Amino acid sequence: MQRTSLEEYGANLMALLCHSRIRSHNPIVFAVTPPPVDDISHAESEKKKGRPVLRNAENSKKYSDTARQVIQEAARVNSNIILIDLYEALKAEELNGRLDHLLPDGLHMNGVASKIFFDLVARHFEARGEDDREGYALPDFKEAPSKHARPHLGLKWLSRV
Repeated sequence: MQRTSLEEYGANLMALLCHSRIRSHNPIVFAVTPPPVDDISHAESEKKKGRPVLRNAENSKKYSDTARQVIQEAARVNSNIILIDLYEALKAEELNGRLDHLLPDGLHMNGVASKIFFDLVARHFEARGEDDREGYALPDFKEAPSKHARPHLGLKWLSRV
């Protein structure tokens, strides 16, 4: 059971992705689908904690499908919106219909799942190239002056430490 209807979820996501205050900065937005749920592991985990099971794989898929649809629609209007389909990437790693090797409690990602997520995002940075500064308002951190820099002291102050 989710607390927000699919319709409201989709509308909220679209409003966020297309908000004028966000668009005014012309950022690259990585919009991520929610991950899947492993029903068996999640039910076992919640039972151990004495809590009712409020999330399930079927509902999770509906929210991920809605997110994917909304993100794709927003990306048609703004090419700086990039879909990161975490749901499909994790489902592709399913073993015997289970995801407990990625979602130990059926809900939260472990290190292996986080690495899959990282790889999905990292490929977009690699495509840009390390020295691509086009569209940046500020210099690279290696070129920007540090607020702690004391050029008038030179390096002599280090010998007193």
